[in-house]
Amino acid sequence: FINSSKTSRSYGTGNSCAMSYFRSTTPGWVRVFMTVYIGMSMLVAWFVACVLQILFLMITVAWMESHKRIYLQGLLFRRCNAIFVVHLNPFWSVKRIGKPVPPFSKSIVMSNHLSNADPFLVSSQLLPNETKYLAKNSLFQIPLGGWAMSLAGDIPIFFTSAKGGWGTKKGTIRKMMEHIKEIFSFGQSIMVFPEGVRSKSGLMSDFKDGMFSLAIETGVEVRPVALSGSGKCWPIGDWRMDSSTIYFAAGEPINPKGLTVEELKARVRKEILRLKATFPNRIEPDQPVPEKSS
Repeated sequence: FINSSKTSRSYGTGNSCAMSYFRSTTPGWVRVFMTVYIGMSMLVAWFVACVLQILFLMITVAWMESHKRIYLQGLLFRRCNAIFVVHLNPFWSVKRIGKPVPPFSKSIVMSNHLSNADPFLVSSQLLPNETKYLAKNSLFQIPLGGWAMSLAGDIPIFFTSAKGGWGTKKGTIRKMMEHIKEIFSFGQSIMVFPEGVRSKSGLMSDFKDGMFSLAIETGVEVRPVALSGSGKCWPIGDWRMDSSTIYFAAGEPINPKGLTVEELKARVRKEILRLKATFPNRIEPDQPVPEKSS
């Protein structure tokens, strides 16, 4: 659920890279085994999700409203990923710091972004809440996984090669924003990574404006969450996965009423950094929490 093409290589496949903020001590052959195991777990999760989603669609298509059906199909997908990829995974240990995520509706969940593993990890901690994810269009073409994403109602972003890879297909952003507003009208939520790309350094980078503008326009609350340790699960630039302890925490919702885009970005950033500061044994570099949020 990230845009892999927009991140440059920052981890070597054998030797430590200058930009790496951690060094793996796991033997290479063990990491290959982990990668095969976790990859097979993903395939199982996606297969089971697709089967359940299609059966559910066949049973309910004639009588259930489409937005309710898609919501539940998304919940099936998220639950399968949580079970097979996270909870039954002996190599990834997720520890929640603080209170569990309470039930919520019509929100924009925002997290820092360290790894391809982040969507699996975040969604497993948000359950039983369901959120729709924004993802680049090519991910929807992946057999089983992409199909399950489509059935779950996740939202494609149509990138082009313009603007250094940040260009988008004409007219698609407006349609996407209208679709998200429709999701909000049903009391449902979305999940985004406001940095837009994974962090190569472990430090949180600048946020993109789009979803903050949408939050202000619609009055929808932003729910900050934070991750640490996920960069080691699936390092950027290295096809091999690794074992890791991942920390997760959820902050208080932020009401965008009366805020500018920059003020809202600053508040969300401050809250994510505050949450990260509560994590023990962080592998990412320290990043000061700003004293002021606007």
